Amino acid sequence: VVFIAGGSGVAPAMSMIRDIVDHDLPRRLHLIYGSRRQYDVIFAHQLEVIAAGDPRVRVDHVILYPEPDWRGRSGLITAETISTVAGALERRMVYVCGPQAMYPYVLEQLAELGHPRRRVRFEAHGTPSRPETQPGWPTELDPVPLHDG
Repeated sequence: VVFIAGGSGVAPAMSMIRDIVDHDLPRRLHLIYGSRRQYDVIFAHQLEVIAAGDPRVRVDHVILYPEPDWRGRSGLITAETISTVAGALERRMVYVCGPQAMYPYVLEQLAELGHPRRRVRFEAHGTPSRPETQPGWPTELDPVPLHDG
């Protein structure tokens, strides 16, 4: 499994990682985790310890705005970044969780790599940008939130 996370979207990845480690599951998980800055990395110490001690878990950080001393990957999580750190995706499942704006972008990057859409899963993280386009949205309900004043 390859898990591409952005910001707090790392929470479900961490849950999967803990399950693999705690239950000694015969699975591998490669986390590609994008954060704005080094100090924004959630579960930083835990991820470092787990990845260092368990060969089934690999973690690659991508920092959008790195400090001058950052020695890892920086910028956005691009097709090139995914290919370089994860190798050929082939029949692997890719999970994505992060800000809603990240989803179409990552899907575009995976498509550039030729990865089929049927092998990509998105976590329902946050609200959709246009909830009225979702199946089941009540047609009589205005999607624009009410404001006081």
